[in-house]
Formats: sequence, structure tokens, C-alpha cells
Amino acid sequence: MLQFDTDFVVRAIEAFPEFRRITHLLEASGSGLLFSPATGEAVAPILRDMLGAQGIRRVALCVALFDVLLHSAEPVKLVSEAYRADPARYTETRMS
Repeated sequence: MLQFDTDFVVRAIEAFPEFRRITHLLEASGSGLLFSPATGEAVAPILRDMLGAQGIRRVALCVALFDVLLHSAEPVKLVSEAYRADPARYTETRMS
């Protein structure tokens, strides 16, 4: 699982308009998304590298991750449209 706060996404889009392509993916992610096993295999090494990456390497890995997700098969939503998560419960926790 990887989480981004809204401000990060807004700033990324302001700096790089190309990031607008990921907005639909990020909006859909509020329902939880299940990607194909092939996509999981493709992003696993990127996510592992992100754990120890710093600086520009971490940004490059983030862009690589988005690129793989954008070019993958359509993910399956995990919850219904009626579900509303309470992000205050988990947004304080960093990736572990």
C-alpha cells in the first residue's frame, strides 16, 4: 500500500502537468484498487526500492510506479461507491 496526501498530488500536478493523467487513478483509489498479478509483479521491485530511496531517486521511482499503473489493465474497485473511508485514522502513518 502506498498513500499520498492531497497536497502532494496538487503540487505535483502544478509542477508537472503530465501528472494530470494520474488523477482518475488516484480518485478511484479511494475505493481501494486491486491490480492484476502481472501489475503487482511489475511494481513490487519499484516499491521495495522506494523504501530505501532518497532524494531524486525516490521521485523517479514514484514516476515509474505511476507509469506502470497507468499502463496496466483496469484495476478492480474493492469497495462500493457508497463506502466512505475515514482517512484521519490512517493518514498519519508513513509507509512501512
